[in-house]
Amino acid sequence: MSRVLRASVGTLLAFLVLNIGLPSAYAVPVFARQTGLPCQSCHTVAPELTPFGRDFKLRGFVLSALPKIESKTSTPLSLNRMPAFALEVDLADSFTQTSQPGTQNGNVQFPSKLKLFAAGALGDNVGMFSYLEYTQPDDHFSIDLTDIRVVGSGEIAGKDAIYGLTINNAPTLEDPWNTLNVWSFPHVHSEVAPTPATAALLGGTLADSGLVAGVGGYILWDNHWYADVTLYRSAPTGAAQPIVKPGATEGLVPYARFAWQSTLGPDYLELGASAIQAKFIQGISGAGAGGLDDRYRDISADAQFEHPVGDNLLTLHAAYIREQQTLDSSSAASLSNPADSLNTLRADGTFLLRPFTAFSLAYFSTTGSRDPQLYTAAPITGSAGKPDSDGWILQVDFLPLQNIQLIVQYTLYDKFNGTRNNYDSAGRSAADNDTLFLLAMFDF
Repeated sequence: MSRVLRASVGTLLAFLVLNIGLPSAYAVPVFARQTGLPCQSCHTVAPELTPFGRDFKLRGFVLSALPKIESKTSTPLSLNRMPAFALEVDLADSFTQTSQPGTQNGNVQFPSKLKLFAAGALGDNVGMFSYLEYTQPDDHFSIDLTDIRVVGSGEIAGKDAIYGLTINNAPTLEDPWNTLNVWSFPHVHSEVAPTPATAALLGGTLADSGLVAGVGGYILWDNHWYADVTLYRSAPTGAAQPIVKPGATEGLVPYARFAWQSTLGPDYLELGASAIQAKFIQGISGAGAGGLDDRYRDISADAQFEHPVGDNLLTLHAAYIREQQTLDSSSAASLSNPADSLNTLRADGTFLLRPFTAFSLAYFSTTGSRDPQLYTAAPITGSAGKPDSDGWILQVDFLPLQNIQLIVQYTLYDKFNGTRNNYDSAGRSAADNDTLFLLAMFDF
């Protein structure tokens, strides 16, 4: 580890020297422009949301302080005079404990990502969140996460209610909490370091855009009870219609989310559960037997707790996912067992030392069925016959400005793709993939 830290200290110092002396100021990304409010109104440490941020999202991103063009004709218009755009530039560097064969250790990404956000109010009760993203490993632009909402509010059974429709392209994208999939910790990670080979549907398999798209409805009743049901269908990018791309989902992919929230004195608590079910044509890899599919069913439980400590804040998140896999297509092609299971546990805590610094610690664990046909040996990315991986993540965030975020993250693996030592049958151990990740995020 000392070798890794010595190699990275120059990069870390460069990040800090460029920014540590800057005065405090309001951030100017997309929603700050629209609302005229600082980023910390909606976020603790982005993208984690405050109570105000959760309410802003549930109400469709429509709160605005911008001058508007309005018309009250039979076809009404309520449009911000200035569109709400923002740009994010990310610079990154990654160091693994042991170099990947044939590669340089210390892989600078300049930039690692470039995001153009187009988001905000489209009308009095219609809003959206969307961005175009450049990713350095792929070296291309693509439309990434998108959430369009039509919202309303009123009374139901004598209690206040917020309700709406969502059109989005990733299950859990619509979620206002930070416990599952799209918005769960860690919010950033190295894109060039080895990572565990498998994840549950609610743990990331369908999190990326360009796989599915869906429409659903949600309601928050009495400020306590939340329900969301969204139906997705396959929507892979770069595929002709009708979709015949192997590995695409088949038919409807139903997703349901239920949660209860409450304030307990100065504290806040959320308890939730969710479920999703999907069929994949010829399996997720697309290499299974033709005419068959693989079926996945996830059930999860999650919790979020917030506790103020003076002017500072402690946030805790936990999620458990149980996935059942019926692998007819993969099994018929001798690529897997007929059925497998996967269990994922994640827990993290962040202490926000206002106004500049946050310290985070997370534990993650994945266990599952032994399946040597599915989890095969290969240098670096291979497995020892099982999906088991677990470890810890330590992270420090520094915010010299609300729209500049500097991150130092260290990931330590106890197990990786099945075991601790020689998991890939090529001599690589789990600890060889321990990763120091440095990231600077600039929002304009």
